[in-house]
Amino acid sequence: MIITAKRRLERAMEQASSYEEWKEAALALDQKKDLDRWKIIDQSRRYDYVSIRVRLDRLRALRSRHDNRGLLFTLNEGIHGNMGGMGRSSLYEKANFGTKKLVADMWMKSLRRWNTWPNRKSMGSVLRRNWISSDAPITALAGPRS
Repeated sequence: MIITAKRRLERAMEQASSYEEWKEAALALDQKKDLDRWKIIDQSRRYDYVSIRVRLDRLRALRSRHDNRGLLFTLNEGIHGNMGGMGRSSLYEKANFGTKKLVADMWMKSLRRWNTWPNRKSMGSVLRRNWISSDAPITALAGPRS
């Protein structure tokens, strides 16, 4: 029986004994299926890539100006409510590992900014509670599927 390279990688994912083994096989399979290219191209019918690109560029500009108030507003506004369709399951089902680079960049920029916030206490309890309780699909960026 001839086993294709794709099938061998799928089997390696199924039989992986660690996350690192699974990730290595998933990334190799995505590369074999030419999904690396799909990930780095913003355009897709699966989500509103223009809105997300605009917001990510705005976050970068605010950060470079050290505009913490503007950053907080933009982060809080964008992280809730499936902004631009970033929470759509179809974005996380096409590739074996990860999703569109633009979506991952947006989530990671938001998380990084939150984790490096100079004084989280100054945010105010309501904003802080809303931010922390956000149901952002961070865990869907990558990881084994059941």
